[in-house]
Amino acid sequence: MKTKDNTLFPAGLVKEALAQSFVKLNPRLLVRNPVMFTVELGTLVMLGVTLYTAFSNDASQGSFGYNLTVFVVLLLTVLFGNFAEAIAEARGKAQAESLRKTREDTPAKKVLAVGEIFTDEIKVVPPPSCAKATCSSASRAISYRPMAKSYKASPASMSLPSPAKAPR
Repeated sequence: MKTKDNTLFPAGLVKEALAQSFVKLNPRLLVRNPVMFTVELGTLVMLGVTLYTAFSNDASQGSFGYNLTVFVVLLLTVLFGNFAEAIAEARGKAQAESLRKTREDTPAKKVLAVGEIFTDEIKVVPPPSCAKATCSSASRAISYRPMAKSYKASPASMSLPSPAKAPR
């Protein structure tokens, strides 16, 4: 019997999401998310300031250590946001694939008339050989059979009862 892997972050998913978090640093892709795009612009500005303070002796822009710390924090923020988005996309794709596979593997129940008008036989049919018009999905496998006797409804029985008056 197979056991289901219920880890929070499967290794394959993390590797793919980590690669996608760097791919999503492309400004053309990031412009769809204005907050992350703004953080990326701030990261690029801090990279310039950090490089300026590293190669010049100008202390007017702050110390090199401070600027490097701000740059790293902003870079990690953008990468983490992209990583979280990539994880969510990968999980959504995996769930959609799982549902697609379930739909392909789920047998349907086909109701066949057998001789009499009110007797039905239910036959389990694999999905590829099942026509949409004659089969129901497995989740809707309940079939309602008509009653053996038919009753004619009189117009009086079809009218709604009048509401009872409440005692005062």
